[in-house]
Amino acid sequence: SDRNSAAVVGHYTQSVNDQYHYGYVRTQESGTKTGLRYFRLLDPNGTGLEVTAGQKFSASALPFSMSDMDCLENGTPKRANETNTQNGEARHSLNLKAKAHENDRANGITYVNFDLVQMGVGGINSWGTLPLNQYLVPAAEREFTFVIRPVSCLPVI
Repeated sequence: SDRNSAAVVGHYTQSVNDQYHYGYVRTQESGTKTGLRYFRLLDPNGTGLEVTAGQKFSASALPFSMSDMDCLENGTPKRANETNTQNGEARHSLNLKAKAHENDRANGITYVNFDLVQMGVGGINSWGTLPLNQYLVPAAEREFTFVIRPVSCLPVI
């Protein structure tokens, strides 16, 4: 979501494996698309699901879960900028690559996340200072209504 203003509205097609940037040393949020009108997740045959909502939303599809990225190897939640603790080593992006099942998605699991709003991770000077007020997402009660429906692009017989 940090790169929202750099993208043009359009129809995009990408694989699940291309959604995570393995160049990150510390695992973190990746692959989220923002300002969506709809989100489709399809297999090679065109069968899958579609998410729609009455307002723009964000979504991601990754070959591993958020807890895979946000927990230490032993399952303990990690803190910002944590690289290792007495409880275990923090995950490295390359540790997740094996979970991606790059060559055979049929044996893998795709984790889909969709949100009404998401705040970017950076600040004014990267991590030391919060973003300007206009870029903050204040804590508030929100309502988000969405529809998930099956999609099949195969001809009906």
